Amino acid sequence: MPESVLVRQTIGGLPPAPAFAAVARFVYQPGAVFGPAAGTGPVCMYIEAGGMTFTGQGPLLLTSGAAEPRWMPSGIGFQVVAGDQLVVPGNVTHSASTIGTDPASMVGVAMFPSAPPLQFPPGISFEALALGQFDSLPGEPVLVELDRHELPDGATRPISRPAGFTLLHLESGSLGIDADLPGAAVVRAAAAGPPGPPGPPEPIPAGGHVVLAAGDAASVPAGVGLAVRAIGPTSYLQASAAPDAASRRALVNQYYYDAWDGRNPALVDQLFAPGFLNHHLLNGQAGGRAGVRQLLETLHKAFPDGSLSVDLQLAQADQVVTRHTFRGTHQGRFMGVPATGRQVRITGIDLHTVEAGAIQQAWGYLDLAGLARQLGVLS
Repeated sequence: MPESVLVRQTIGGLPPAPAFAAVARFVYQPGAVFGPAAGTGPVCMYIEAGGMTFTGQGPLLLTSGAAEPRWMPSGIGFQVVAGDQLVVPGNVTHSASTIGTDPASMVGVAMFPSAPPLQFPPGISFEALALGQFDSLPGEPVLVELDRHELPDGATRPISRPAGFTLLHLESGSLGIDADLPGAAVVRAAAAGPPGPPGPPEPIPAGGHVVLAAGDAASVPAGVGLAVRAIGPTSYLQASAAPDAASRRALVNQYYYDAWDGRNPALVDQLFAPGFLNHHLLNGQAGGRAGVRQLLETLHKAFPDGSLSVDLQLAQADQVVTRHTFRGTHQGRFMGVPATGRQVRITGIDLHTVEAGAIQQAWGYLDLAGLARQLGVLS
């Protein structure tokens, strides 16, 4: 079951919900020029054919082939060609024009605070291949993906985005869809795309089954899972936006490795939200960010040679679960116990929720009974 990754980008700056999201194709005829103008939401594009020159009055994110993404400086024109990916953040003024005598084609994922306009300058067409309005969007940073799937007759695969949204556009063949919960909807090809806006969506009830034909589209909100089955050889585009688990893990690990193990409690204000809520306070520990700094400073004084290791970490949606071990020599008072000079090993498990680039809440378990036994307080 071949899969082609067209777009894979981590972005922020999403419009406020409720918002529209679309899988769209832009075609620029030779000599066509866009802007300078700004969109109202981020667009993540894949260059299908041709070449273009872009200039942003703000940084634009370019990924050329297998190279690492790089931010292109404001005010300097650069070229994109087939196979490149480009992210235009929302409200960044930019201009674009074709290169050479061939049309340029781009397909991508766009988000809008309201229904997208269908009118563009002469020589530029916009086709909404799939369009949905969603009452909620995932917390940032968001991983946006656009893939092309090719399935043989009878092949099945699940689609689940519990904390984001999914859009489907059937390019060829037929696709059977089963939904486990209500909320997904289908737009038929006869009612979709230019010259007019998409027609009314057909809801897919919980446990319902529908068949998509070439040109049809489906929108799937957060929390709804699908099972799809190819009826004959089938090709479809699948776009999704979901919390970027890798970015969330990286942020949580900054807390463990840089703030805690690296003895830099000042980082707490950078990593934790102003309204951070700690659901597992130790005796005498303050709430919020101040309490996190207090815990780290106390540990550093009581165990000056202490070191922390992350043993296991799992991330899903906006949650990161970590099992960690702290080792050190008890050389200062900790939780009322004077220094004993003993070597200790403290294990713990934390669950952090990460949204809008910061740790918002935490639940946890620290093996204090085991620590008490190691210090001789408990037998």
